[in-house]
Amino acid sequence: MDDRFQKLLEAAPDGLLEVDSQGRILLVNDSSQRLFGYSREELLSLSVDDLVPHSLRARHAAHRTGFVKSPASRPMGQSMRLRALRKDGSEFPVQISISPLSINGDLHTVAIVRDGSEAEALSEALKESASQARQLFELNPVPCCVYETGTLRFLDVNAQAIATYGYSREEFLQMTVHDLRCPDAHPDIQPEDGLRCHRKKNGDRIDVEAQRHSMHYQGKEAELV
Repeated sequence: MDDRFQKLLEAAPDGLLEVDSQGRILLVNDSSQRLFGYSREELLSLSVDDLVPHSLRARHAAHRTGFVKSPASRPMGQSMRLRALRKDGSEFPVQISISPLSINGDLHTVAIVRDGSEAEALSEALKESASQARQLFELNPVPCCVYETGTLRFLDVNAQAIATYGYSREEFLQMTVHDLRCPDAHPDIQPEDGLRCHRKKNGDRIDVEAQRHSMHYQGKEAELV
């Protein structure tokens, strides 16, 4: 192997494996050894199936067969959640990109394997944070609404807003901030902080103290009030 290529291969931070059409591992780099816990010699004596958890091997074999029949590059992050198996028997999440490589008429696969443990932990932490934020929003004893900055259309409301105004969540999501204003209220184009006159679904008037907070919600510029 060319010395320069070898240095590039070994410098790669992600695991890199070359696998033939039978699933035999033909080439690995240093990161692959660290990732899977095997020595280079051990990896080169294994099938790629040996790096897949037992519960997933049948499905992995089917995917590999499909790739051989219809080879196409698959970028990292565009496949299902995957898990790999270390030498010590522990499983861990991975992100994988694969590319076909023709060698002497045989279809080989070049796989770049990245440890997904940190990404998975971050994803779970974000989910937990979002769940906690949702609970605080829903359990807030004060009516809370989120509306899109440009259209003023409601994007979300909490249970107290539904109880206070008498509209269902579905009705709120078809309304804008203007729909809550009293008919004789000052016709501001944009909502402002301060005391406001609002009207419930049954026509009753209530005074509310509005305090807006800018945020991103569902990919949109929004205000929490």
